[in-house]
Amino acid sequence: MLTVLFFIIVGFYLFGLLGRLFLNYWIRKKQREFAEGGGGFSRTYMWGTGFGRSSRPKPEGDVTVRQTASAQKKVNRNVGDYVDYEEVKEEAN
Repeated sequence: MLTVLFFIIVGFYLFGLLGRLFLNYWIRKKQREFAEGGGGFSRTYMWGTGFGRSSRPKPEGDVTVRQTASAQKKVNRNVGDYVDYEEVKEEAN
């Protein structure tokens, strides 16, 4: 019984040690990929331009504001009338 318990404890210890080493290797590999500029992605994103569009990058600190489509309510006028209800309390006789 103690032998089985010993091997279970050693197994968990080795699993944790190997898991930590593998995770460290994987993180460093991903850091190198991102530092090289690819990151393994086929598309790149530049703020303000969207995915895949090729445009000149703007100088750092340059701010541009683009107006988006106006958000007007699109309500069919033939739907009906708007009725505002008000609570009325009646006195008990």
